[in-house]
Amino acid sequence: ACSEEKKPVVQKPKEVDPELVAARAEAQTVYEQTCSPCHGVSGAGNGTKSDSLGIDPRNFQDPGWQASVKDAYIEEIIVKGGAAVGKSEIMPAHPDLAGKPRTVTALREYIRRFPQQ
Repeated sequence: ACSEEKKPVVQKPKEVDPELVAARAEAQTVYEQTCSPCHGVSGAGNGTKSDSLGIDPRNFQDPGWQASVKDAYIEEIIVKGGAAVGKSEIMPAHPDLAGKPRTVTALREYIRRFPQQ
């Protein structure tokens, strides 16, 4: 009996979404320039300004906090600031991001990755 040799299935690589790539790059820049002075480069709440705030910035590495908050909450606090969600007014609003939902989503994803880093 003759058996046919099966050829491996070659899957086409997923197309790269340039808008998503740009949103992720912008989110990383926003985090590094705007968020990290308080929340720290590694998200541990130990940024260069954290000692002068009078409160401890959120530690994004805390798995308990990560599990306790919904994505929409993180995105809301990014855009509207702490006071808008009953938290510290020291966490500023970023209304410039309100019209950039993909960047806000990418920034939330960036924050969500801290426990795994």
